[in-house]
Amino acid sequence: MLKMLEVIRESEYSPEKYGAAKRLSEKSGIAYSTIRSWFDRESRPNVEEAARIAVAMGVSLDYLITGQEYWAELQNGRVRRLCRRLGALSDHDIETIEMLVDRCFARMNANPERGAEATRA
Repeated sequence: MLKMLEVIRESEYSPEKYGAAKRLSEKSGIAYSTIRSWFDRESRPNVEEAARIAVAMGVSLDYLITGQEYWAELQNGRVRRLCRRLGALSDHDIETIEMLVDRCFARMNANPERGAEATRA
């Protein structure tokens, strides 16, 4: 869990921010005392706890452990640019885009060969 504690410290769930570790505890289902012990004694979470923290924080396990989003790095910032642009859209527009993305993934999962072509393109 190389960078996990650092990633948490730099997030909205930093234990230095009042109540943040409690919110992370509630969101992840991991006891507050367990989360505090990671920072107080520099102990590390097990794999299941790391996965639960990643889900609670809305980040990939890759990012939580390494501090780098592998896929986003490969895409040379395309994801970050897209996210910035999405921020200017209405909630309705974002919901429409989410629906389209869900359809694309459903179609890709129904036809794995097509999905492989899309990832190579």
